[in-house]
Amino acid sequence: MIRRGSQWVEASWQEALEFVASGCKAALEQQGSSAIGALASPHSTLEELHLLQKMVRALGSENIDFRLRHSDFRADGKRNGAPSLGMPLADVGRLDHVLVIGSFLRKDAPLLAQRLRQAVKKGTRLSVVHPTADDWGMSVHQRALVAPSVMVETLLHILFALADIKQATPQPVLQSLRPSLFDGTAADIARDLAEGRNVAVWLGNLAVQDSRAVEIELLAQEIARLAGGRFGVISEAANTVGGWLVKAVPGAGGKNVHQMLESPLAVCLLLGAEPGYDFAQSDASRRALAAMQMVVALTPFNSGELREVAHVMLPVTPFTEMAGTFVNMEGRAQFFHAAARAFGEARPAWKVLRVLGCLLELPGFTQNDVLDVTREVLGAHAGKADVLLEAGLDGRVQGVSVENRRLRPDVLERVCDVPLYFADPLVRRAPALQRTRDARAPQAGVHPDTLARLGFTDGERVRLTQGDAVIELDVCADDGLAQNCVRVAAAHVSTIGLGAMSGPIVMERV
Repeated sequence: MIRRGSQWVEASWQEALEFVASGCKAALEQQGSSAIGALASPHSTLEELHLLQKMVRALGSENIDFRLRHSDFRADGKRNGAPSLGMPLADVGRLDHVLVIGSFLRKDAPLLAQRLRQAVKKGTRLSVVHPTADDWGMSVHQRALVAPSVMVETLLHILFALADIKQATPQPVLQSLRPSLFDGTAADIARDLAEGRNVAVWLGNLAVQDSRAVEIELLAQEIARLAGGRFGVISEAANTVGGWLVKAVPGAGGKNVHQMLESPLAVCLLLGAEPGYDFAQSDASRRALAAMQMVVALTPFNSGELREVAHVMLPVTPFTEMAGTFVNMEGRAQFFHAAARAFGEARPAWKVLRVLGCLLELPGFTQNDVLDVTREVLGAHAGKADVLLEAGLDGRVQGVSVENRRLRPDVLERVCDVPLYFADPLVRRAPALQRTRDARAPQAGVHPDTLARLGFTDGERVRLTQGDAVIELDVCADDGLAQNCVRVAAAHVSTIGLGAMSGPIVMERV
């Protein structure tokens, strides 16, 4: 479909692709390659992400990103590979201590949570640093229940307490941040880590999506190093590791997702994502995409969200209707086949990108089938159902500074999760999943003591504000939440008008 003025009209594949190619060529001639970019869902396949970044770079641009829900990009250019779990999943049962930082583990990674649950039942000690005390179905040995802005400070306490026990020295860049006194819970976590023989430190979704994610990551790495353990990142989506492996992130001089939305492009290829639901700042992303000259949405769904911002909609298949590859959090490449025939005139996105590359007369777009694309990335491993990759999985960050700062005690801050069945366009449209408890409409969760201090009552209607973004929700008491926090889920129709997934938030009586 092509938008003509304010009307959407159906078009043939040839007409639509020529329209896109013409728009790309015009942007190149008039504004240069830096005016073109692409934003992709991390649920896209390895083949789709590979051809997307290949096209953008063949056009002379480095504006490519799949980290749509991230807010901190200071580590760009300062890591060597893909952030991964840092260990085989089969080794989880052998750990004797695990520290999980900033994770809604049971909902973000249910199968990993189940493995950890079995390990905890056999004696593994679990420590958690996180703003919520959700039930993970397992015993938590030590829990630091802290607001997101306090996580860096808490990790500094753990790090230096651990360094003292181990008689070790943290990185020089951290030396000036040594606390004068250690928090009791942090010191207890440090003692457990010091006693462990097989330790892992994991970062979850809230940590990597936080506005200080890079500092949290650096400190977590350092804690793992001093404990003699392994550091890892729990993947956000089906193909987060794959996105890193194919370099679907900006290169030198390229713009990350935040920069592309802050200074709108002339042409943006949008793969498998909806602006209000899949970005860190839903309201701002909708405005930014609407301001671009041409947004090309490769989408399985005729989405109302996309009708508001796109100029072309190209019907592509969801993963269920095509073959392709995902790389899981341990770095295991898993090739799969279509479970159903493609619906209507939808085509796999890799095939659409290949044809578009030919229309743009770009080199390297002559693949005959999906395995030709896979071989460009995985070589001899292409098409195998289960291959544990060995190269490119050390995504540790280096050369980043850390500051110890927190919000004022009178400032509320947002705690944001992406509920299990809001996470991507496919599950958001699954009628059976949307009837489950996990898909119920979000409320604004606040600790009862914080509610009382502010003069609100459980069940009251409140107005929530972040910058210029405003929504209304019912407030609910949540004694499993850190003080001075408001928990508001993302990716739901009732919350997509709000702002950043972390940072200050204002709550007022309606």
